[in-house]
Amino acid sequence: MPTLLPSYSLTFSLSHIFFNPCPNLPRSSVIGVLIQLLKSKIMSDYLLLFRGGDGKNLRQSPDKWQAHMAKWMQWMGELNTQGKFVGAQPLSETGKLVTGSKKVVSDGPFMEGKEMVGGYLICKADDFTEAVDISKGCPILEFDNGVVEIREIQSM
Repeated sequence: MPTLLPSYSLTFSLSHIFFNPCPNLPRSSVIGVLIQLLKSKIMSDYLLLFRGGDGKNLRQSPDKWQAHMAKWMQWMGELNTQGKFVGAQPLSETGKLVTGSKKVVSDGPFMEGKEMVGGYLICKADDFTEAVDISKGCPILEFDNGVVEIREIQSM
């Protein structure tokens, strides 16, 4: 869901429009300016899905695993400081699939490591381009088979 970012300039602009309206502008123009101002301050949520990487091999070496996890924490910490981090979690390798109208339950997903979703992050970005730029800092991309899928979360 889009979030309105707090901003002194937004507060000043809104109060200026409402309390000091320009007598030469029709009300519809003031509302149009207000809508554009609000749109310029709205960010969307994006889902980043992580695939691939070398988690199994990294876990064999506690030092390498700790160093890799420190990179994740630094990346997410920077996003949090910028007000762009919403949440993130790793996913277990096991799960269940529920399929079709008969709701058949089976073990899964069974796919190669490079195709399996290993975790996700939800972030805020002004647009898709910024979300892509954010994803480029993801530590999963240090591996040749690392993939970040970026999807905009639609408002309902």
